[in-house]
Amino acid sequence: MSFLIKGIYLILILIVIAIVINQITSLNLITAAQIKSLELGSEAGDILEMLTGYERCLAYKELATIEGSEFNLSLHRVIDVNKLEKFADQFTDIQPDCARDFRFGYRARAKTFPLNITTLKIARVGGVYKEVLPLIDGKKVIFVMDVTGSMRGGCGEYEGKPVTKIECVKIFLNNFIDEMSNESQVALLAYSTYYSCPGWGWIFPFTVLDGAARDELKNKVDPLPASGGTPMCNGLEEAFKYGEVNGAEAIVLLTDGCENACNCRCGPPSSTVEVAKNYAYTGIPVHTIGFSAHEDEGYCDTVICVGPLNDTANITGGRYFRAKTCGELISHAEEALNIEIEPKEWEFGDMVFSKSEALREQISVSMPIIVYINSSTFLPGLIEVSLVDGELEQFIGLLEQSCLTERDLSSTLPLSYPVNLEIINNKNHICMQFRDGKECQRLACNKVIEFEGIKSPGNYEIAFQNIDGVLKVIV
Repeated sequence: MSFLIKGIYLILILIVIAIVINQITSLNLITAAQIKSLELGSEAGDILEMLTGYERCLAYKELATIEGSEFNLSLHRVIDVNKLEKFADQFTDIQPDCARDFRFGYRARAKTFPLNITTLKIARVGGVYKEVLPLIDGKKVIFVMDVTGSMRGGCGEYEGKPVTKIECVKIFLNNFIDEMSNESQVALLAYSTYYSCPGWGWIFPFTVLDGAARDELKNKVDPLPASGGTPMCNGLEEAFKYGEVNGAEAIVLLTDGCENACNCRCGPPSSTVEVAKNYAYTGIPVHTIGFSAHEDEGYCDTVICVGPLNDTANITGGRYFRAKTCGELISHAEEALNIEIEPKEWEFGDMVFSKSEALREQISVSMPIIVYINSSTFLPGLIEVSLVDGELEQFIGLLEQSCLTERDLSSTLPLSYPVNLEIINNKNHICMQFRDGKECQRLACNKVIEFEGIKSPGNYEIAFQNIDGVLKVIV
């Protein structure tokens, strides 16, 4: 009985030992597989870094001058679409020169994502409004506006709709009311014989532009009529008088014609110019705006007179502006954007890989990128590298390394399928005969290659020798 129990214990011990050995072996196998996978992943990552971060590959190059010196501002993972196009054409079936791998085969795929961009109408500040605003913002300003009968005439379009000059000027004023800073103060004087001679009428005295004042002032502007003649000199004189007493820092004078009423004459001499001379001592600059599709370069009675407006601005230290249309006078809203960008893809690298028994392992690794299209367009995308480790890749890698580096190499290689050299379209190809057909991979090596081929599976000692410009593959 004692002998039997000892035998059972011995059997149990052997079983336990077998289980432990099996666990250790399995653990070692898993660890080896994981190590191999990590190695391939690291190699694929290195290839991606080379492709996206190296200027000779796909990296977008941007130069800038800083303190007199030129610097390369190439951005990591921002790649140039022109280089992508070149790679897809030049390296359709072969690894690119800048990122060649002699151990593994790989194929790269880059793509941009589809985009559908829809926006509301975009305000575009431009024309005279854009130039006048910084001259008067934050100051006490008197707007002296022409509201005579000629302001009923057309002046182009605003936001795609025809507008009259008086409608455009109201939008012009409302833009200032909305956009000028809170410390600004605005007064408004409208001039026309509609108010009888002397032809001016205060609409709104100086008020700080807080929220309530802005709305109140715009409510005064909206019902302004367009009627009567043009007593511009009277309007400007009254603005000077009011501005001198109340500390005005600027006057903005707008007209679409020539002064012609209430003893105001276009000249020469011009009554408005005389007013400017008389009040130049106040130091208040007058910024003048001629708003009409037609003009006379001097002094006249039928169209806008540039002479009086220009002289008035020069005398007072202001500036003269010209706007022929509403679009030149004020900001417009551009059409809403509705842009659809279709996705695009590029591929390059090896076309043929090991399979079946000849394939050891393969892995795919990707990273996000930005694709530079032009100076205003950068698109989000992705680049992926599929890396393959196999017998065909190892054979081609040694051959390419020997050919391109002029080094003689040798190695023992296992080959599960026949291998031979073929010239296709005047290019060297290495072909492997798989069960389901022959696959051929183009070589970067353009030398004459002497290789009789390998006709059956096995382990082979293979030497690669460079002799007199010829690469000899000796099996």
